[in-house]
Amino acid sequence: MAAAVAAAAAGPAGDEFVETVAEELSREVFATYTCRSSAAGHGQPHPGDIAEPSSLAAIPLPPTDYPLLDSLGGAVAAQGKLSQLQLEGVMYACAKHLTWLPSGERCGFFIGDGAGVGKGRQISGIILDNYVRGRRKAVWVSTSTDLYTDAVRDLRDLGSHIEVIQNAQALDKTTNTPQEGCLFITYSTLISSGRGRTRLQQLVDWVGGAAFEGVICLDECHKAKNFVPGKEKQSTKVSQCVLELQRQLPRARFVYCSATGVSEVGNLAYMERLGLWGPGAAFPNFQAFLDSMKRRGITFLEMLSMELKGDGLYVSRGLSFREAEFSELECRLSAAQVAAYDAAAQLWQDLRNALVIAVAATGAKADVWKPFWAAQQRFFKLLCVSMKVGSVVKEAKAALEAGYAIVIGLQSTGEAAADSLGLQPGDRCGFISTCRQVLQHFVEAHFPTNKALDDKAAGAPGAAGAAEEEWYNASGAGGEGSESTWQAASEDASPGRQKQRQGQQAGEEDPTSVELKAAVLERVAALDLPPNFLDELVDKLGGPSQVAEMTGRKARVVRDDRGRGVYQLRAKPDSNEMDSLNIKEKQAFMDGRKLVAIVSDAASTGISLHASAVAKNQRRRVHLTIELPWSADKAIQQLGRSHRSNQVSAPLYKLVFTSVGGERRFAAAVARRLQSLGALTRGDRRAASGLDLSELNFDSPLGRKSLRKMYDFIVLSSPLLPPGVRLNQVAEGIPEEDLRDWYPFPSEDGRVTAAAMVAGIQALHARLRDSVDLMGIGLALPRGDTVAEDAGSGGSSGKDVGDVRRFLNRLLGLPVARQNLLFNYFSATLQAEIRAARAEGKYFEGVSDLPGQNIARDGEPQELWVDDLTGLPTLRHDLTIDRGMSFEAARARLAHERAGASDRSGFRASRRPMFGRTVYLLAIQKPGAHNLFSICRPNTGPSYFDMDIDELNSKYAPVPEEEAREGWEAQYDSSLSACMHGDHCQQGAACQVGRRLTGVTILSGSVVRIWDSLERVLMRHEMELSKSDRALRIVRVDFGDGSLPLIGVRYPGHLLPEVVAVLSAQQEQAQHGAGGGAAAPLRRHTEPATPVDPKALRKAFTAPKSITDFFKPRGGAAAGAAAAAAAAANGGAVAATAAGATAGGAAAAAGLKRAPAEAVAAPAAKRQAVKGGSMGAKGGIAAALGRGQQQAQQAQQRQREQQGASEPAPVVDLAADDDSCCAASGSKAAGPTANDVLRASLRHNGSDSSGNGGEGGGFGVAVAKRPGSGGRVDPAAVEVLTAMGFTGQQAERALRVTSGDIERAANWILMGN
Repeated sequence: MAAAVAAAAAGPAGDEFVETVAEELSREVFATYTCRSSAAGHGQPHPGDIAEPSSLAAIPLPPTDYPLLDSLGGAVAAQGKLSQLQLEGVMYACAKHLTWLPSGERCGFFIGDGAGVGKGRQISGIILDNYVRGRRKAVWVSTSTDLYTDAVRDLRDLGSHIEVIQNAQALDKTTNTPQEGCLFITYSTLISSGRGRTRLQQLVDWVGGAAFEGVICLDECHKAKNFVPGKEKQSTKVSQCVLELQRQLPRARFVYCSATGVSEVGNLAYMERLGLWGPGAAFPNFQAFLDSMKRRGITFLEMLSMELKGDGLYVSRGLSFREAEFSELECRLSAAQVAAYDAAAQLWQDLRNALVIAVAATGAKADVWKPFWAAQQRFFKLLCVSMKVGSVVKEAKAALEAGYAIVIGLQSTGEAAADSLGLQPGDRCGFISTCRQVLQHFVEAHFPTNKALDDKAAGAPGAAGAAEEEWYNASGAGGEGSESTWQAASEDASPGRQKQRQGQQAGEEDPTSVELKAAVLERVAALDLPPNFLDELVDKLGGPSQVAEMTGRKARVVRDDRGRGVYQLRAKPDSNEMDSLNIKEKQAFMDGRKLVAIVSDAASTGISLHASAVAKNQRRRVHLTIELPWSADKAIQQLGRSHRSNQVSAPLYKLVFTSVGGERRFAAAVARRLQSLGALTRGDRRAASGLDLSELNFDSPLGRKSLRKMYDFIVLSSPLLPPGVRLNQVAEGIPEEDLRDWYPFPSEDGRVTAAAMVAGIQALHARLRDSVDLMGIGLALPRGDTVAEDAGSGGSSGKDVGDVRRFLNRLLGLPVARQNLLFNYFSATLQAEIRAARAEGKYFEGVSDLPGQNIARDGEPQELWVDDLTGLPTLRHDLTIDRGMSFEAARARLAHERAGASDRSGFRASRRPMFGRTVYLLAIQKPGAHNLFSICRPNTGPSYFDMDIDELNSKYAPVPEEEAREGWEAQYDSSLSACMHGDHCQQGAACQVGRRLTGVTILSGSVVRIWDSLERVLMRHEMELSKSDRALRIVRVDFGDGSLPLIGVRYPGHLLPEVVAVLSAQQEQAQHGAGGGAAAPLRRHTEPATPVDPKALRKAFTAPKSITDFFKPRGGAAAGAAAAAAAAANGGAVAATAAGATAGGAAAAAGLKRAPAEAVAAPAAKRQAVKGGSMGAKGGIAAALGRGQQQAQQAQQRQREQQGASEPAPVVDLAADDDSCCAASGSKAAGPTANDVLRASLRHNGSDSSGNGGEGGGFGVAVAKRPGSGGRVDPAAVEVLTAMGFTGQQAERALRVTSGDIERAANWILMGN
């Protein structure tokens, strides 16, 4: 209140000084990661330069006493199999799983780590910890079956031997279904069905239903995005399936794992287990949470992520981009390219008009418009990419000459369009235009020519457009029209399919429509369009021998010896070459045999193209991103291909886009998501290079407001421009010939009259009105294909008029000059809105630093409020800050910021006295903004508000440094403890206006849950506060004493008692509503950790044994090798294996290292053994039993002596043909022969070596009848198993179950039965 009174007393001249401590945008985006939890005392430091967002780095994880070392201590942590960073993730995930939400569901955990951290290792650690605590079933859901090998590797690298079950086919077995282990399943399998039931239900049944308490890890969980609350039909199947899985398994331990899981707030719907909404949470449901996020913007999202980490729910670390460089490469279109673009735009407009006529004439259904807009957007996107090829090739060749290696990033290949031609390998087709195929494809598939049988109208015009946007959203590409989406939408494009469809739903042909369609197709064929950009890139950069192509396409067009384009397959059809082709190409690039790599979205997972320290090609990578993805998920994925751990140099990224204004739509989309991710969007503005996409973020609350305002001025044909918009901004970059029709050029005397200005602005609005109508966004006149019409015309709701995404989508379809003009108008309006919001103190750019020469705490933090659900407190920090700037500091800043001779930065003095004296300031010209200046004052330091050149010149005059020194220092000294009003201030010592020493209050801890109350109290007192205090902003305070920075929300301290009163009233109201004041508030509760099961611990770290693991080699390796060689020479293939086993060769059978002599003999024996077929393999295993089989033979010998058995039958040569059973000859080796061992093995497995027609078919081996489960067990077989260390009871039970098969019986016991 005192500040408000002082401001009123100051009058207009003092308005610019009425602000408290002004923050500066924090230049520290990422901070080096430091493990500060209890995991720091165990394990090894993580290799690689790991960083985390600076806002998260200032928030410590909560203390935890989870006994992780009981399970992973000696075997994993002590041996460095998990780094400190990875141990921390495992520890907090397992600890948070002990918490139960008020909804009755177990709390989940979110691993948001990026590349270089090891998410797979952390998942494996979580699964292993649960396994040794008795929860022996786990589920690992991922995106591709190719990652199964990675999952097995990660588990094995920890020393565990938990069985990894590949996909759900193993669950289809009626017998021998896995009883434990980790089920690895893909999202596509999860949504499929098999054997009459869904895989989801099969999975739920396998884990044990609702009582299951094990781990379910949703790896790459962003695949479950695109859930639309209340509109399940528009939601993806994966998102619905993941939500249903969580609801059917309330006790399961869910782990969300994705580097890009929060790239879009609307994609968080599947993360139900974080407790952000639901019973007891701040929001009753996800829709309320989403609405709040959209209204409050990125400020609230950043605060939410910090609270998630502070609550132990979230970690986000990643490989630092500190050494990477970023720049933008704008491709200016040539006159020929502009002409080609304009001709294509005109053809699309004519096609649209023809469609309107055809739809009306045939009475066709109105579903033609959603594929129309999708195809148009895809067409112009491909056209923009194709027009970049020349600049990209020039840039790539220059980089190659400079010693770099090139990585070119794409999202699509155009293969779907090429496939529509039905080309065969070897066809001399020339280079195909993908753009032409997209257009022709659409016309052939969707242009109606047959009259509809139903006489009803074509449907509601607005509904078609509304369906279009719903189709975009449901596609998961956000309207980008990805290749798979486009192909699916046009899968019936062939003439035969179209005729079949029209024959079912249409009558006779309409002559007018047929004629229009033919005319359109003729113009499409004559259009001048560039060839497929991927084929052209490969061709101009040296061809397939010089370019490593890592894409998903199966064929391409290459130039033959005569310079003609020939259609060739990349790999042989019906072979496995395609599966490994991208890997081979990657290896060629990493080995340096190819120095250019082109990677598409299809190959953006699992491919590493960085300058690895172990690769031959260690050239620094230049990564050219020439096709911007819609999704930041894909952008981050692709950027990570060339930036990995263990690299000798970080890459140089270049974002390539054309001068076409509509293409900025793609940059805007990526910018919005990257800004949400807090990645790569804000760098030091003074850095030599830095990719700052935040300026391209048009799809924001202010962007939507600006679009509505622009439409208002266009519709009304206003004689004025929106406030803050200047005509020269709108005309910037527009050729003079396109300005003549409307721009008010100065007359001979250099002046522009008011009448000429008004006429020019009205002409501009009329021109833009036509452009908007061409985009299908009718603002007044309803048409059959318009989407966003104003409410007064009976069209769609007014909210569509503010849809920035749709505006930028449609902008691509305008001629170049028109779309640049309209885009300039929109951009200028947005910049004016940003300036106005900044002037009101309501614009947020990110975490701001609270500067000051001396920042001190006023006592210890005080507890303001405690959250009922989490028990986390909201803390109040009162600070005293000296915000002044000395003259020396001002000089140093000016020297650092001044860009050159043209820079107008410098000291200034007020043109008239303020409060009885001259006031001095430092004005610094902002980079990229010629007429905008940052302001620094001696008493208040850097100002939060900028000043434009007109206001600055009207109030302040430039002065030399030496002239400003005396006044600056006087103002600096006098303002230490006195306000700027002087000795006669009415407020006296209570006035804070202009004082160097001032107080600031920061709220930290649990702020998100009380955010609504903070906002409402602030709005109630808005007019009493200074501009800088009228909005909630996140600030960062560095005390400079080595402690963690303080990050929290800045808030007027004198309003906090009112906030507490509001919160108390809300709490009482909630309690009375829940049952009369006596009801306890909904809270979380925590269960104790499950102790480690010693048996499970042993089993997890013990390799599963096969029967050969129980036998040791006898004799020397050389003797075994000689015996094997002799046996192989005699033709006894299996005997060779057995001889090697008994005399030392068992080491080979058990996987041990062989001696050189044995290694020479083994291949020959192996080749002979292959001839024997399946029974030979079984006999080989049995013959390799070594010591155990020797005992079996001795037992059989004793049994034969007791029963008076005759001599055994002659030796059977298993390597011989079916009808050639003969006795073996030759001298006997010391000890039992291999055939003796074989015969004993076969007898103990229910077989007799005499006779024929047995199970092995064709070996002359008869198989005797085996005793059933209820029959008599062979004592000799029991003796063999007891000799291995099993008990007699175990041996008898196992032999009954396995029908007397010794090998199966041993394995059955080892499986824990």
